[in-house]
Amino acid sequence: MTPYSRDELLQLAPLYAAGATTPEETAAVERAVREDESLALEVAAYRDVATSLATARSVAPSPDLRARLLDAVATEKQKSVPAAPVRGAAVSAVPSGQRLSGRAPLPRWVPVSLAASLVLAVGLAAGAVVLRGELDAMRSSVAALDARLAARERTLNTLLEAERDLKVVYLHPADGGATAPGMQFFWNAKQGTAVAHVFRLSPAPDGRDYQIWALVDGKPVSLGVFNSDADGHALVESLTLPPSTAGVTAVLVSVEPKGGSEQPTTAPFMGGSFPAS
Repeated sequence: MTPYSRDELLQLAPLYAAGATTPEETAAVERAVREDESLALEVAAYRDVATSLATARSVAPSPDLRARLLDAVATEKQKSVPAAPVRGAAVSAVPSGQRLSGRAPLPRWVPVSLAASLVLAVGLAAGAVVLRGELDAMRSSVAALDARLAARERTLNTLLEAERDLKVVYLHPADGGATAPGMQFFWNAKQGTAVAHVFRLSPAPDGRDYQIWALVDGKPVSLGVFNSDADGHALVESLTLPPSTAGVTAVLVSVEPKGGSEQPTTAPFMGGSFPAS
């Protein structure tokens, strides 16, 4: 087995980290790092960069490693530029001892430049990860906006297409003031749809929901359950209405167990009279 000098092993370090060494070179590097701590640190540094690139993790190399690589690229590349040959002088052959398993000797700046390229590639990969995250967030925002616009369109359809058959109920607590919670209930009797706009109503306690009732011939009929947002607002669209508004005299809201009840289990805290036909 051909012995390798320390300079040759340093040249092999980035190739070894990238998995580009021959079996003989790999064995030589692995044998040397067990005896040379500084060489082991060099190999570990190159391997960290290569691993970060392979996994596309958005983890930047340490500032010390980055500074050392960039400084080395700037200085070593200058040192490696050969002087202009003297006209007529013969070019000497490369001694066989200076070759690595048939590979031409690498300029001193190549390993450092390779590692610096890996660092740059890791940075680009990290940037790509960030851009993908921003794109996903933008798509989520667009989807949320589309959902809100669709809800607004359904609300407008309920209000505008009802024509003369739109019934509006204003719900409020019996003892409520200007800051009390309230609800605007729009019933499109023509299409059999309804929308409730809730405001200034704190979210229901844990394990509870708000439930909307229509008082039909003196009996409560469930229209649906909802909960308000943290800001006290809610737009309730998924409501189940009676076949007609006949016999409906009021719309009420009570606090019920999660998912609602067949009949009110608490006294309604908010209500409003249904307009006469």
